Amino acid sequence: MIIGTGLFPAFHHRSKKITTLTATITNTRLELDSGTVTSLNEDLKKKNGLPLEIQLETIFFYSIISTSVKWNDMVIGSGSFPAFKHRSKRITPLTVSITGTGLDLDSDTALSLNEDFKKNGLPLEIQLKTYIQE
Repeated sequence: MIIGTGLFPAFHHRSKKITTLTATITNTRLELDSGTVTSLNEDLKKKNGLPLEIQLETIFFYSIISTSVKWNDMVIGSGSFPAFKHRSKRITPLTVSITGTGLDLDSDTALSLNEDFKKNGLPLEIQLKTYIQE
């Protein structure tokens, strides 16, 4: 009984704490063409928050990642990252090109959007699924 109790902590499977996505937006470009949002390009750096010893034995599989950009509760653009696999590197650079929805804006609204973008940026919504293989 004492031997079994001593071996349990040594061989007991410990669940891993996983942060699925930490992303930093490194560059953003917004294009407006006479009041119509035509494109928004974002460069992201994906970083996982796992310790290095766990990363070396773990592979992350990401299916297609959908993105959308909203302003004043209106979706002004959408896009997606292709599916990818993330191995032992700690940072994976990703680029998404978000296509404008063709939303027509009057000149005052377009000016307001451009000013808000320069001051505060725009919220980016990311939807993803992560599969892990060890």
